Amino acid sequence: MQDFCYLDYHTEYSCNGKLNQEMLNCACFGYIFNHVNQAKISINYRIILYKDITLIHDYHESNYCLLTKNQLENHLRQAQRIYPFTFKIEENNEYYNENGNWSVFEVNLQLNDVPGTFHKYLLTWLRYTYEYPYNVLLVDTYRLKQEKQFKFTSIANLFNLVLSCCDYEDLRSIHQVPKVSSIPQSLKTKELKNKLTQITKLNELYKYLKNNSIDYIPDTIDELQQTDIEYWESQDIYDKYRKPVYLNVYKELKK
Repeated sequence: MQDFCYLDYHTEYSCNGKLNQEMLNCACFGYIFNHVNQAKISINYRIILYKDITLIHDYHESNYCLLTKNQLENHLRQAQRIYPFTFKIEENNEYYNENGNWSVFEVNLQLNDVPGTFHKYLLTWLRYTYEYPYNVLLVDTYRLKQEKQFKFTSIANLFNLVLSCCDYEDLRSIHQVPKVSSIPQSLKTKELKNKLTQITKLNELYKYLKNNSIDYIPDTIDELQQTDIEYWESQDIYDKYRKPVYLNVYKELKK
């Protein structure tokens, strides 16, 4: 079942503080990105993440968080190593919009006096949890993190490694994603924090280690394609086809 075909971007959020925006559904956090820079700023956000595939399947809206609440909390804690912020995640099984009642995560972020570029980074970091193909690649990232050689590798660096193995043309257009088919160089947390106070675009965070022979995860396996949820949910397919690609590319990175 090709649940991930022909999706429209769907980011649902509101904010208050230095910037104010009532709850709306739009393609991304463009309002925030267009109104903040490196200067420190305080804003509170409320973001809606849908917990099942119905919004995708029935309405072709790209918002589906595959993580559990605990996993989602852990994902946000990764970013707390860069700048301090607080967050709260609530599960709401009766969230209402114009299409009916839904089961969602309501994510509340409180950022006080931190660079605007970190606001961009954190919102993009959260966006990866619900927007295809980043949501399924993020799950692969946390699977890969279980391998012994990645015990001390940050999720951010590992996620960029996984992204480099996915041959999607539109992957290069989202903020913070490598724009070329290459292996991104790893960054330490201190280096990442320093860059976030200096850059204007998140795509400037990582340098790229060019690799003309980079492996890509298969477009099709048997009758399944990358747009099928079964392609990503199957542990067997991950172990047999995708994990070896990630590990091979990692070897290139370490040369």
